[in-house]
Amino acid sequence: MYPQKAHRKILLLLVVFMPALLVPAGAWAQDEEDVREARAYFDRLYGSDFNLLNGRRYYLYYSSNSHPFLESEQSRPGDLVLGGISYHGVPINYDLYQQVVILQYISQSGETRHVILNRELVDGFVLNQKVFRKIPLEGGEHGYTQVIREGGLGFYIEYSKKLNYTPSVNTTPYHYTRLARKLYLDRGGKVLAVGSRGSFLQAFDPGIRQAIHQYMRQEHIRLRSASDGALSLLLHFCNQMEEEAP
Repeated sequence: MYPQKAHRKILLLLVVFMPALLVPAGAWAQDEEDVREARAYFDRLYGSDFNLLNGRRYYLYYSSNSHPFLESEQSRPGDLVLGGISYHGVPINYDLYQQVVILQYISQSGETRHVILNRELVDGFVLNQKVFRKIPLEGGEHGYTQVIREGGLGFYIEYSKKLNYTPSVNTTPYHYTRLARKLYLDRGGKVLAVGSRGSFLQAFDPGIRQAIHQYMRQEHIRLRSASDGALSLLLHFCNQMEEEAP
C-alpha cells in the first residue's frame, strides 16, 4: 500500500519529549523518567531493533462527555509508515483536534502512557481499516487525509474536531465538537472540493451526469455522510460510466 524500505513487527520509541503548553515547570524530570522507562520497556520486549525518533509526550484536554479522536478513545492496532519503513500492529490513535498520531505504550510501573509521533516523519497510517496519508489540500487542516480510490478516480476525506471551553462548576470546562469532514474528488491529480451532490456532478461530462445522479438517488448517497463502502461503489460506477461513454 505504501513504498517500503523494510517490514518490522516492532513498536516505536520516541526518546525526546517536548513539554506541552499546560505542562508545569517540574514536568521535565518526569519526562526524563518516562524516557528511561520507555527505553527499558522497548529494549526488554524487542531488543535494540527500534527507531529513535524526535517527538513529545501527549497531553489530553480532558472532557467528561467528548473526545478528540476519530472513533474511540481506545488506541487500536494499526499499520504505520514512518520514514519509509512499515510497522504493523502498532497501538495508535488519531487526535483530530491536534491533527497528530498518538502511540500508546506501557510504562515500567504498568501505566498506560502516550506520546505524539513526529508529524514530519509519519508518511501514512491505517487505523480501523481507513487509509490515511499526508496530502496537502487547499484550504485543508494540514493533517492527514483518508484516501478512497477506485480506478482513475479517488476521494480524499479530511476529518477534524474543535475544542470549546466553557467554565462550569458541574462538569469539565472542555468539550470537543462533533466530527466534521470535508470531501474532495481527485481526477487524475486535479483535486476538487465536493461538498454537495451538485458540485460532484459538475466534475463529470454532461453526457453521464444524469446517470450518476440517478445512481446516487437510487442508492441514497449523501456525500456528507456516505460510508466508505458507498463512496467506493460510487467511484466504481463513475469509472464505468466514463469507460462506456462514446
